[in-house]
Amino acid sequence: MKRIIVLLFAFLSISQAQAQSDKGYVGINLGVGLPIGDTNDAIENGFELGLVNLGLRFNEAFGVVFSLGESRHNLSGISEVKAEFNYYSFGPMISIGQIDFSPQYAVVNSVYEGNGEEFDIDCKGVIIGITHNFPLTPVWSFATNFDYLSFNPSKSELSDLGIGDNRSNYIKLSAGIRYLL
Repeated sequence: MKRIIVLLFAFLSISQAQAQSDKGYVGINLGVGLPIGDTNDAIENGFELGLVNLGLRFNEAFGVVFSLGESRHNLSGISEVKAEFNYYSFGPMISIGQIDFSPQYAVVNSVYEGNGEEFDIDCKGVIIGITHNFPLTPVWSFATNFDYLSFNPSKSELSDLGIGDNRSNYIKLSAGIRYLL
């Protein structure tokens, strides 16, 4: 654990030397969605697509972020049933050098389809995101993302379904390109 903290501190120190001066960005990303915890027992690893990533900076350290994306998965042991999680999220962005930290409120629509039927569940949750930006040109940047997504059905959905707390947890690893504003 000490090594991880020392490496993280060194990484952030090096990144601080290259502060971001852009006004924001628009980007897309591709990656993998990895279910964790109890979710891992029911859902297989899947494909993550960040359709829209929008960040607006107030200054070098603070801004806001908006994301729109989806993650597609198969259910474990039931290949004919697919799960799709469509989400939008927004929240503050804190930048330290080339690193962006963004806790976000997320609205998720879980769609399960198979055997000719489709079942939707509306959910709410959070995304805790960390992005490392690698400048390519003055207007283009390459970004690597590590996001933790946790969500559960809304109270009305829980009572309609007759189930208890059914929280889903994912790690989203992705990379993408950003156009700097």
